[in-house]
Amino acid sequence: MAAGEGTVVLPSSVSAFYTRADVVHVPVSDVAPNRVGLVWAAGREAPLLAEFAGLAAERVDGGRWSSRFVGGSG
Repeated sequence: MAAGEGTVVLPSSVSAFYTRADVVHVPVSDVAPNRVGLVWAAGREAPLLAEFAGLAAERVDGGRWSSRFVGGSG
């Protein structure tokens, strides 16, 4: 991007966090809202992953989520 030879669409959180004097962020207002997901390898059961997923859910939507998203098969 800084070479002046490309464009990329990023979430506004990324453009707010990563700032550079030689990169310009231009808001795009005519696109549908997007969603970000938290994923990990099927079958990988680790207490820290489950704890992190729970904390993320609380932060994003008050902890409401389907059990299929935590250690489920889909």
